Amino acid sequence: MQKDMFDVVDELLGPLNAHISSLLSQPVTGTDDGVTHVETKRSYLGLLTGMISSGLQGVFISERELISEPPWSTAHLSFLGYR
Repeated sequence: MQKDMFDVVDELLGPLNAHISSLLSQPVTGTDDGVTHVETKRSYLGLLTGMISSGLQGVFISERELISEPPWSTAHLSFLGYR
């Protein structure tokens, strides 16, 4: 079961990273946009925390993620506000 879940998460993480990065790179133009940005960040952080607590942290360094666009490290540094 863990291997099956790993494969599914590994396959979906790249497109999800690209989508989240795209959403968060949009400028905040009003209150609704600000709320949406905060809720997206909170939800994404919850997903990442859930993946780690479920023992799926290996997806962050899988071969598929290392060649993804944007790279995991770049996407997450941006998410954390370091870029």
